[in-house]
Amino acid sequence: MPSTLRTRIQILENIQGTLKEPMKEEISLKIVANTRAIIFVYLYRFYGPK
Repeated sequence: MPSTLRTRIQILENIQGTLKEPMKEEISLKIVANTRAIIFVYLYRFYGPK
């Protein structure tokens, strides 16, 4: 797994952890969606059609 991906996920988790409650849920959903998109793109790039 590329280290940049791990770093991005850690950064996203840190952002998620430091947010205040009211906004937290909505933004955490966006972060989860973004993280999934990033992972999918990486997986597709490495394991998809050459």
